[in-house]
Amino acid sequence: MATPVSKTENMGAEIARLESELGRLRRERDEASRPCADVDLSCLKKDSGSAKLDLRRQKHLRRGMIPYLRDYNWRVILTGPVIYGTFIALVILDIAITLYMWICFPIYRIEKVKRSEYIVIDRHQLAYLNVLEKLNCAFCGYANGLFAYGLEIASRTERFWCPIKHAAAARGSHHRTEAFVDYSDGAAYRVLQRENAAATRAPSCNGGHCKGCGS
Repeated sequence: MATPVSKTENMGAEIARLESELGRLRRERDEASRPCADVDLSCLKKDSGSAKLDLRRQKHLRRGMIPYLRDYNWRVILTGPVIYGTFIALVILDIAITLYMWICFPIYRIEKVKRSEYIVIDRHQLAYLNVLEKLNCAFCGYANGLFAYGLEIASRTERFWCPIKHAAAARGSHHRTEAFVDYSDGAAYRVLQRENAAATRAPSCNGGHCKGCGS
């Protein structure tokens, strides 16, 4: 008979699978409906007539740099260096969490996170954006994708080291929290802790999928 712990683990794994499938379907939908970008020659070749017309419409919507900047309060423009000043810190964070994952996850028997599934930079290809807007979109894609990538690494780490729900509700909790044990359920926690520990002594995961991966 399945224990409450194994049931919650199965529920968490199913939620993760469904979210991954939903993400894949959304990407396929977006790719199918994505208008041609100014550098997307393969898209232009598929339907040159409508694609070129759409490209002309996109370019018609592009605003020059000066009119674009005039739309904003001058103080907004001055915040630019503050925003882009975080870039070095983001790169350091990116390198740090990636190194941590590559070094520690194989030891913990945790499946690695695919960085390319979280950090997507493609909006700079849009013809209706000016140079600054393309730069902004590229930066936002990297920053937000990096945080999502980091959250996934952190959630798998938490599933391994501390799979316990908080006593108080926490906003923005990741989906694996649902499979965590209740705050005061020490017995259930000890079961998970021993399973995770036992997994580290087991033979290497087959393709990264094994009991205790927490993926």
